[in-house]
Amino acid sequence: METDNQLAKSAPTALAVVTASTLPTPAEKVRAWWRKARRVYPEATLRAWRFDWTAFLAFCRPRQLSPLPASPSTVAAFIETCADGGKKPATVRRYLATIACAHRAAKFLNPNDDEDVKMALKGLHNKSPVRQRQAKALGGTK
Repeated sequence: METDNQLAKSAPTALAVVTASTLPTPAEKVRAWWRKARRVYPEATLRAWRFDWTAFLAFCRPRQLSPLPASPSTVAAFIETCADGGKKPATVRRYLATIACAHRAAKFLNPNDDEDVKMALKGLHNKSPVRQRQAKALGGTK
């Protein structure tokens, strides 16, 4: 029979094994969130999120960068690559909203809150000083 001292030593180890094996991974958290989101968000929003996340993955994978959790330097580099590729600021802001959404779903800190990301976004706006025009509503008055 184990003594109280032996039980005290083995309890934290056993607890760590049980806790680590039962905690959901970030991918599982995102998948669970996505199942819920599919029931409440419009298909156009879901499609936009899929497109945006695919664009971010296409940036991260060849560079062997982690998309989740993404570091602020990864997101800042993504913004600069988008700017070099001629992406409009509104498109990049939508990409950033999707990145933030994925991080919230996985319970990670939002990398977009970092000053490096904010400065990269500001730099994007400086490269594209022309204000974007608002889309015209169909069937509106002249």
